[in-house]
Amino acid sequence: MRQLFLMRHAKSSWAQETLRDFDRPLNERGREAAIKMGRYMKAEGLIPDQIYCSSTVRTRETLEMLKTASGFSAETLYMDGLYGASRERLFHIIAKASENCRSLLMIGHNPGTQDLAMALAGNVSDEKNAPLFLKFPTASLAVFQLDITHWSELPGVHARLQAFILPKAL
Repeated sequence: MRQLFLMRHAKSSWAQETLRDFDRPLNERGREAAIKMGRYMKAEGLIPDQIYCSSTVRTRETLEMLKTASGFSAETLYMDGLYGASRERLFHIIAKASENCRSLLMIGHNPGTQDLAMALAGNVSDEKNAPLFLKFPTASLAVFQLDITHWSELPGVHARLQAFILPKAL
């Protein structure tokens, strides 16, 4: 049994229009949302063994806020390949996770993060899954239970969505 936490980066700032998309930082609302999510994860015992984080400024700052609020100390791998990654690419990246990792947090971007979550959930008619198919807002978190022994068993596995948390609900 494995647990996968999929998170979209928190809300970024557009105040500096000349910045490349890759370099945009979080805005104040984004920092607050990431801190709320970190507190929620700590309170719910959603603690990752390993973290995959996109290398963009906004994803790195999202992770910093999560760590500040939750006390996460998991090994973190920053990956350029998460930026703009397709669902298929994300499956491939997760499939290579360490076998010692029982719970993995991936902080990335849309549309890839939402596409991956929808593929894992598999069934839009399930009331619990339906919100994933509508929108995956910034700083949202999808928590999946995977009935697999090895990460390499992905894709092709539907997972059980345990929770889909939006920061505005906290």
